[in-house]
Amino acid sequence: MSHILNALLSSTRISHDIAMRTLGCLIDENYHDLAVLHQSTWEQRTEVLTKGGYVRYREKTATFLGDLAILVENKYNDDAANILPRDEAGEGARTTLSARLKEIKGLGPMGTEIFLGSIQHFFENVAPFLDSRSKKTAIAIRFGEDVDTIFAALQKNTASMAKLEVALTRIRLEKREGEFTRDIVNS
Repeated sequence: MSHILNALLSSTRISHDIAMRTLGCLIDENYHDLAVLHQSTWEQRTEVLTKGGYVRYREKTATFLGDLAILVENKYNDDAANILPRDEAGEGARTTLSARLKEIKGLGPMGTEIFLGSIQHFFENVAPFLDSRSKKTAIAIRFGEDVDTIFAALQKNTASMAKLEVALTRIRLEKREGEFTRDIVNS
């Protein structure tokens, strides 16, 4: 559930720092626990979002959080893990999961990519995955553009792939692409 919250916040046109601070506030209030999220009021959710600095979209996002709790309760038996397609792998799993994530109000294509990238370590069915922005960063720093080749260079280790996704995001956010010149895939 925390990964869905992260994707929802991080995919909005707001700074990464504010999104991360707000995610911390939501987790501090245990909103990653569906029972707690169900019990929260719109006003309480709005206050927590404001506390994190997420003021521009707080009202809409507070509504989305309430809608998320209802969706998971009604469609996924009150368990966010049931969103994951356990009987598929690779592109099939990513396609099915992306379709399911589209049902979450406020979680668009970028949020879906953020979610896929963040869960591939513990939900290996979606690996290997790099979001579209991370692919551009990988090309810019000469890692290559073929995700399967990059994954093979990482010995098909999903933990390493997830760490690479995070590292590429950090490189992009910190505008450090120019510091990297090594092509790991061809070394």
